Amino acid sequence: MYYLVVHGGAGNLSKSSEPAVKHALRRACKTTIENITANSSALDLVEQAITILEDDPCLNAGFGSNLTLEGTVECDASIIDGKAQSFGGVGAVHGIKNPIALARKVLEHSQSVDPLGRVPPLMLVAHGARQFGESRLDPSCFVDPEALVHPKAFENWTRWKDVLRNPSTEITYDKMQDTVGAITFRREPNEIAAGVSSGGLLLKHPGRIGEAAAYGAGCWAEQADVACEDNSRLFSVACSVSGCGEYIMRASMAQSIGSAVLAALITEDDVHEVLQRAMLRFWNDTKKRCDDQPNAGVVLITTSKDDDEWTVRLWCAFTTPSMTVAYISSNSQAKVGPS
Repeated sequence: MYYLVVHGGAGNLSKSSEPAVKHALRRACKTTIENITANSSALDLVEQAITILEDDPCLNAGFGSNLTLEGTVECDASIIDGKAQSFGGVGAVHGIKNPIALARKVLEHSQSVDPLGRVPPLMLVAHGARQFGESRLDPSCFVDPEALVHPKAFENWTRWKDVLRNPSTEITYDKMQDTVGAITFRREPNEIAAGVSSGGLLLKHPGRIGEAAAYGAGCWAEQADVACEDNSRLFSVACSVSGCGEYIMRASMAQSIGSAVLAALITEDDVHEVLQRAMLRFWNDTKKRCDDQPNAGVVLITTSKDDDEWTVRLWCAFTTPSMTVAYISSNSQAKVGPS
């Protein structure tokens, strides 16, 4: 049995964009589940689902990403395996059709043994990341950087570049800004994984890296095996985060929320209260530093196994006006939650 959750970012989703975003999330769920094979791992599903989201121009990841100040596409992505605690991230990459595929290669490389005893990287950026992928990715993953610039993204860039030159006191910056992501739980053999991918903030400085690339910020997955008197209980959590990367990285949001929720599962505390406290702490800490809106959203899967009975739950929390989430299991239809 597989469980898959995807999201399209936390922000202010306009009514005109809502149908396309929800369609993209449904398609990612449905197509990923339909392509499951006997050997599909939780990591495989996370990568496949995010790849579909990256290819959809209505979302801020891969093709359709927000443009930098220079009018180029630079993407961040990361992926994590809860069982092995292995992680791979890439930042500010250009000319890569699906950054999540490159992040997966970094994760796999992080598990290798170096002949000189060097510690393998957890994250690679810019030219170095692209160079790393040249010997590991299919040639079709590499495209002309301009091929990732969608006309709508260019239109938004032109509009807001003009606003930047001639600022107004009546600016409504209402575009979806942030990360797409996915979480998968595979019941047998108890695998859980999460990932994120993002084009970053519109008009960001070239070279800027957000939470989607950073360890412990954009995604997290963790498991625990707790010994009891007459048996052991299995717990796991995975989450994917979206929002303003600078604030999220300061808070190490994915890891801090994921670990706190896992601890609550073990001690049988109220997960809802843990999430509420975490989001409130994030809000208050951010407000101490600036007057900006502390934009962030998180989706989580929690699992627990007592004897032979599994309990799998989906959670979502956000400080923004909306966050669109879709979910599916391998024996159900895709559903899109309220935004």
